[in-house]
Amino acid sequence: MKSQKHFKNNKTLIVEGPLSLDISLDKNIAQEKKYAGNIQGDADVLVVPDIVSGNGISKSLILMAEAKMAGLILGATVPIVLTSRSASDTEKKYSLILALLADKEN
Repeated sequence: MKSQKHFKNNKTLIVEGPLSLDISLDKNIAQEKKYAGNIQGDADVLVVPDIVSGNGISKSLILMAEAKMAGLILGATVPIVLTSRSASDTEKKYSLILALLADKEN
């Protein structure tokens, strides 16, 4: 998988994808669909292809599942923190921490 090359030296991470949202978040669905990968309903991080998808998924998870959120864009010279206008102080803190951790990988 293309995304795995960025984390190949980190043995504590499992990176898989593309992967459907239901398999990422629900072990029973992963088993029903006979998904053979390592991520089976226990994803800690969701990576989205664009800002529109990320916005819809993140707001749905925050509003309906009380999820914790951190917004980050990768691919530039440095990580870019991106949060919603309605982001809580905690979400902003998580985003900054994630950016610092991502920057250490480079």
